[in-house]
Amino acid sequence: MRQAPWGLVASVLALPLACTTTDRATTDQQDVYETILAQARPALERFYKGDPFGYVELLADELTYFDPRSEGRLDGISALKDYFAPIEGKINVPRYEVLNPKLQLHGDIGVFTYNLNEYASDGAVSIRWNSTEVYRRIGEEWRIIHAHWSTIENTE
Repeated sequence: MRQAPWGLVASVLALPLACTTTDRATTDQQDVYETILAQARPALERFYKGDPFGYVELLADELTYFDPRSEGRLDGISALKDYFAPIEGKINVPRYEVLNPKLQLHGDIGVFTYNLNEYASDGAVSIRWNSTEVYRRIGEEWRIIHAHWSTIENTE
């Protein structure tokens, strides 16, 4: 199975871990986390079982997307659907781990950054990622308007 270079939806499970600020911001952030989690849990389950199109449902039409395996920036949902099509049914990530999550909430914009480890079936880390996702509140939903992924090279 091809490893998923798109671990981005794993971030949604880490959102509750990122709520570390105080005062009113804590309440606002917690509300955002709960909203995003409710929208994204099913997409995450689908993604790591080979269906990347659940993730597409979390995106805003204006999406921009960078991935180390793309030749450049992808603009819009249609471009990302085309990009994901060849991997449909080929993603098999038995376990992943989100590290160092942080959400910075600024009104209707949230910047979510984290590291992600994907594990192979033998339990070894197969790939490590840095991720930035920018969310925007559109109506009552939080949608991803930008995502940027980069791999962490082994420094050993």
